[in-house]
Amino acid sequence: MISTRDALEQAHIFNNKDEHLAIKQPVEVTA
Repeated sequence: MISTRDALEQAHIFNNKDEHLAIKQPVEVTA
């Protein structure tokens, strides 16, 4: 099973990834 800490770390990584993409490629995201 996945521990709560692992799940939170996974979610944190995905959230940072989404923010990174949104900040890095605002034109592509909004287009």
